Amino acid sequence: MHPTIDEQLRGAMRLVGVLESGELSAEAREVLANIGRLVRQARVATLSAGEFYRQDNLRILELLDRLNPSPRDTSGTPWQVDGETGSAATLNTTLRAELCREIERLVLDTPEHADIGRYLLLRVEQDPT
Repeated sequence: MHPTIDEQLRGAMRLVGVLESGELSAEAREVLANIGRLVRQARVATLSAGEFYRQDNLRILELLDRLNPSPRDTSGTPWQVDGETGSAATLNTTLRAELCREIERLVLDTPEHADIGRYLLLRVEQDPT
């Protein structure tokens, strides 16, 4: 089992802490402080991205179900939206591609078309990545 993104970022923060406890020049301390800040920001973004992807996957599945009831993956299995951030992001890419294929088949000026437009605007506003 591979460490999650969050586990890797926490590990990086521990390493930064170890280095901070040693003797460093002022310049090295400043660089290390910046590295620590960036890793903390990445961790916060990653944690919020996971929930964003899970919620976005649910919204896409709702749209897909209205356009094509019982959407399934290529193996015929219903889509699963649970999982860590990496798998949720991968699924999100797949679902957005499937939504694009459905959009190509869709007749303009239908309620579904308007729903997809509203979803896309909302997604842009909420995307933390």
